[in-house]
Amino acid sequence: MTIARDAQAGEVRQATPRGPLTTWRGASRGASLTAGVALLVMTLLAVFANFVVLEGLVTPGDAEQTARDIDGSAGLFRWGIAAFIVVVALDVVVAVALFAVFAPVNRSVSRLAAAFRIGYAVVFAVAISRLVGVLGVSGDADSTLAGTDAFSTIWQAGLVLFGIHLLLIGCLVLRSGFVPKIIGIAVTIAGFGYLADAAGTLLIPGYSISIAAVADYGPADVARLLADPGIVRNRAKIEAVIRNASAARELSGGLAAMVWRHAGGRQPAPVTPADVPAWTPESKALATELRRHGFSFTGPVTAYATMQASGVVDDHLIGCFRRDACSA
Repeated sequence: MTIARDAQAGEVRQATPRGPLTTWRGASRGASLTAGVALLVMTLLAVFANFVVLEGLVTPGDAEQTARDIDGSAGLFRWGIAAFIVVVALDVVVAVALFAVFAPVNRSVSRLAAAFRIGYAVVFAVAISRLVGVLGVSGDADSTLAGTDAFSTIWQAGLVLFGIHLLLIGCLVLRSGFVPKIIGIAVTIAGFGYLADAAGTLLIPGYSISIAAVADYGPADVARLLADPGIVRNRAKIEAVIRNASAARELSGGLAAMVWRHAGGRQPAPVTPADVPAWTPESKALATELRRHGFSFTGPVTAYATMQASGVVDDHLIGCFRRDACSA
């Protein structure tokens, strides 16, 4: 009797279908660990390559400065390229691992998500090749900046594929039953964010604009801006902005460095809105230096507004919850 009951129980257990949770814990546990480790390593390498190397060595719109910095730190630049190459390889690993994790949820969608991520990795590899090309034009400032700009443009285009990948993974997470839904929501939002940012950069003129681009504006651009209802359509001010961009491009050390040189030692301490100054001796000195370098429409009040907006001065009222945070 006991043996018969045990045999029947065994048959029942064997006949019981395995649910998504059991499947994930069994066959997909290794793939999940692989994807997690790869994503962690990718994050560290990408932070180093993009924020430490590229942003540290590339000055947007300044070909001479960019060429000098890359030539002076060629070893660091090569390490950045190497880190990006490893990131591409890990992207493929993550694509395959995530397919293994989510195939039990929906094999077709999982395959499509993997294809979009691998496609993104291919585009990213093409972008990296432009950085490799920079190493071969040492001393040619224009070619150096063109190479880094091409990298950014191609990478940005590839992020469209990455955004679609995230949307598909977000949908799979929400349907999986074995991953918290909040993660699926976060991944989906990130996917929409990547798509919106990439589309804006690629399709909307001026979405991501540089000083160099404005400095090169011509009569056709002025006419276009005069017809734009979203700005103050004053020809003198529009032409002044273009001249100011040209002047900023010629500054040694950049516009930001000039503004920060006039920070001053003591921050304002206003108690009421009436105590907030319209200009300061520091902003007056900044305006004078700007005019000396060819800027216009940049008086002491405008200079002070620039210092406020860029965080050079903190004139939040005493007691304002943002004052200490901005002064930190």
